[in-house]
Amino acid sequence: MKITSRFTLPSSVSAICLALVLPAAAHHGQDFFLLDDTRVPAQSHGLALGTFAFEDEGEDDTLSYSTGVLLGVLPRTALSLQADFMEEAGAGWAYRSVTPGFHFDLTPPDLKLPIRLGLSVGYQFAETPGEEHHDSAEEAEEEGGHHHGDEGHEHSGIHNHDDSLFLGRFVLEADLTPSTLLVANLISVLPDGKSAAWGYGIGLRQKLRPDFSLGVEAIGDFASHGGHEIIGAAYWEVIPHLILKAGAGIGLTSESPDASFRTGFVWMF
Repeated sequence: MKITSRFTLPSSVSAICLALVLPAAAHHGQDFFLLDDTRVPAQSHGLALGTFAFEDEGEDDTLSYSTGVLLGVLPRTALSLQADFMEEAGAGWAYRSVTPGFHFDLTPPDLKLPIRLGLSVGYQFAETPGEEHHDSAEEAEEEGGHHHGDEGHEHSGIHNHDDSLFLGRFVLEADLTPSTLLVANLISVLPDGKSAAWGYGIGLRQKLRPDFSLGVEAIGDFASHGGHEIIGAAYWEVIPHLILKAGAGIGLTSESPDASFRTGFVWMF
């Protein structure tokens, strides 16, 4: 059985690139690294997703490793589960969070609309960092930036990996041409006991041939001192139901990583 793609490239993506993964802040990333799209698997079918990421953050580099599954449970409704691991400032790999969530395709299939709408909601159960590390990052968090400390970087705003929080994304997508997909995300993050953070994501993906596409995407905070990043990526269907993806990006503000590299997969089952 197959999940029908909005465009010819299969909606499954899978790889064995360094390991299994998915980027933080709970996006199910079928067509992009940083963004959610509207598609969900059919009932009793699913996707396994992964992403490995390297971020150059000046003096301290960060490696992250996420793995997740997306399972169709009802028509146009899927359940996801994601686990994240990080290695910061040479401190060694450590479990960071687990995030269950739901994803909804809000566009009835019988409606012929120029756009499609979706919604993703979830809750990140984070491994609580040390009290001293957490307190020293409060000012940076309020500004939507990153704290640089002895234990690595305190990610905050919509990039918050350190607190338990509710998160949501409203998704809009459209086929600009039969081979060009546009996706936009409105992102909300609500850490326990703290103020909400808001941000955006936008991306384009262009199919060059049935088994190969290129994409560009950007994500950032609405906060005045927030992080903003843009990446370019390639997607290759190596065998049916298995696509490898790789991308490189740069930060656009001082609160963002200087540079980043990501590799990942999605596999349909």
